Amino acid sequence: MRNQWKKLLTSMLIVCLLFSSIVAAGVKDVKAEQMIGENTDSDMSEEYDVKLTYDVTGTWDGHSNVEVKLTNILDEKIEDWEIKIPADFEIKNIWNAKVISEQDNEYVIHNADWNQDIDVKGSVSFGMMVQNDAKIKLPEYCTVNRICVSAEEENYKLEYTEYSNWDDKVNGKITITNTSDKRIEDWSLMLDGNFQIENIWNAVITESFQEDDEQDTYYYDLENAVYNQNIEVGQSVEFGFIIKCQDKVEIIMNCLKWE
Repeated sequence: MRNQWKKLLTSMLIVCLLFSSIVAAGVKDVKAEQMIGENTDSDMSEEYDVKLTYDVTGTWDGHSNVEVKLTNILDEKIEDWEIKIPADFEIKNIWNAKVISEQDNEYVIHNADWNQDIDVKGSVSFGMMVQNDAKIKLPEYCTVNRICVSAEEENYKLEYTEYSNWDDKVNGKITITNTSDKRIEDWSLMLDGNFQIENIWNAVITESFQEDDEQDTYYYDLENAVYNQNIEVGQSVEFGFIIKCQDKVEIIMNCLKWE
């Protein structure tokens, strides 16, 4: 049975990687001007992803401490955030986030591991110490920038391990190894097969359905369990499950992606 799994795990994978530089055509940049008027978050969510509020908590000798809060104004969770903000100041230090790049008076700022997801109507915060000659002014709304690319087969590795089987049940795990030169963030997986998942750990089923009762094929969308959402270069994560299957187990990996 193990050989059958290994053979089927060679299906093509589509991979989405979060890039530190925003280079793809069609990716929206953050607008520099402060939004004015009586616009609501609902109005802005058609064009923007997060609302930005900030508080200058201290100033001294041309320096300031600034606390920034990003609030999700979309109707879905934001997995990974990376914003571009105009800046007439220089960031000297930053916490709960990291600076990816600075060019032409604009900073690209990326989440930290512990605040990379923003729930619907939820917020995350980061702080920075800046050197400034004038009063600090940041945009009120921002977009979150992500781009996706296809991964070559050598950039990932999937392995199946079977622990036991009894009656119509199978207990096993799938291991995902990052063999690329970029960090994986927020992995998710689509698979289908002739089985029903009865229990799963270290991953979450976000959607499942059976397209044809006669074919007895089930389709699953899986995503990480938050605490294992990132895979460093050369590192692995794994998730396990107990499945119910009347016949010999067949599984196909349709799409593995990360953002």
